[in-house]
Amino acid sequence: MQVKVLPEDSKVSLITRRVSVIGSVSVFFKGKISSKDLLARVNITGQESSPIPYEVVPEIEVAQEHEKIFRLQSVVPEFVKVKIK
Repeated sequence: MQVKVLPEDSKVSLITRRVSVIGSVSVFFKGKISSKDLLARVNITGQESSPIPYEVVPEIEVAQEHEKIFRLQSVVPEFVKVKIK
């Protein structure tokens, strides 16, 4: 899934643009969860510009209707590299 940056008007170069999310649901869940139900983002509020990329842990947000059934197991890669201009 593609990574979004907060705040949206930030001057940032994403070096790591995509992450893979692995999760699980109850065996009783009969629905379907797609990448549209998940959002990966990095929040760089308060970070200063630097020629050296930052490694930031992405936040994964699950659509409200799946919050109680989806369990995040891992995100690959664990860190997203961003360069703040």
